Amino acid sequence: MKRIIALILSALLLFSLVGCLGTNNKGTDDTDAPSLEEDEKPEWAMKSDNFTVTPAMMNYYFNTLYQQYSGIYSQMGLDTSKDLKSQPYNEGTWHDYFMEMTEDNVRQLLVLCEAAKAADYKLDDCYEHDHSADTLLKEYETYAKMYGISLNHFLESTYGEGVNAKVIKQCYEISTLASHYSEHIIASYEFSYEELEKYYLENNDSFENADYNLKSFRYIPFEKSYFNDNEEDAKEAAEYALATFQTNPTEERFAVLSDEYAFTSYRGGLVENVDKGAIGDEVDAWLYDSQRSFGDSQVITVDGKGSYLIYYIGNGDVKWQHQAKNALTNDRYTLEYAGLEKEHAVEYSEEGLSEVDVPLRNYKTA
Repeated sequence: MKRIIALILSALLLFSLVGCLGTNNKGTDDTDAPSLEEDEKPEWAMKSDNFTVTPAMMNYYFNTLYQQYSGIYSQMGLDTSKDLKSQPYNEGTWHDYFMEMTEDNVRQLLVLCEAAKAADYKLDDCYEHDHSADTLLKEYETYAKMYGISLNHFLESTYGEGVNAKVIKQCYEISTLASHYSEHIIASYEFSYEELEKYYLENNDSFENADYNLKSFRYIPFEKSYFNDNEEDAKEAAEYALATFQTNPTEERFAVLSDEYAFTSYRGGLVENVDKGAIGDEVDAWLYDSQRSFGDSQVITVDGKGSYLIYYIGNGDVKWQHQAKNALTNDRYTLEYAGLEKEHAVEYSEEGLSEVDVPLRNYKTA
């Protein structure tokens, strides 16, 4: 369940701008289909007691999901050049399939937001507030200017009818609250060594070569894809960031520096309990050097990918203990979430959901 929520947020944080400028799956006709008058449009698509997802917000969630996975599903018969509603899939259409996934995701967000409100948990209570929406909107402004159109024109053409800057911020508020509250729940779980060992012994077939420490560190990626596939430019940018950091080489300063880069995820670039092979052999060699100590920092170039500025924190969990903890956590969280879902009802508006679709992607000026 934690993975599902993480995917929802990561889709919102890490969606590639290049993908949203791709193929038009509804043809090239610039003429909008007849639509309801503004005062006749449905006000909501899904809602709970205290939170509402409008059709425009649903469009954003739907199209973010679609744009993230359409490439994968193209290998399974999805034709991104055609209307999703015209393409059969399973017992329905591809539109039905993506709609079902979106509804499931949004239901989880609403349930978690209601649970957070009931627990008097607010975003201000989090370790740090996520400002990725503002960063992403600035990037979208750049693309809008390239086309000579307004930001909201670009957003609506990319994510669907009604999507504007305000809608994206509303989506981020709901998604971020849900994600942080999910993490808050999971952080409260504690398992004794005996519980972990019992799970390990009962499932040891899945714990091959798992008796070593994972690693925790902060990092800033300078992947070559951010620099027109120029590895030298990526390395130069990483070394400049390292020089900037070394004027005040503290973990707090690194976290702030990490958040200043638009292509970095939240939490100050912090990653914990990372296994070997996550980034590349060059990074593994540096992390697992016997001389490595807390506070070491280095630019590491991974052949074919780019450069990474890394700040070393130290050992994480032993791998088998981490795997056992994850499995037990997932079981407990799944059970707890099922209880929350019973406590917090979510309503659906067929009229509001019928407004959700892939946009025409018309980037032409009026």
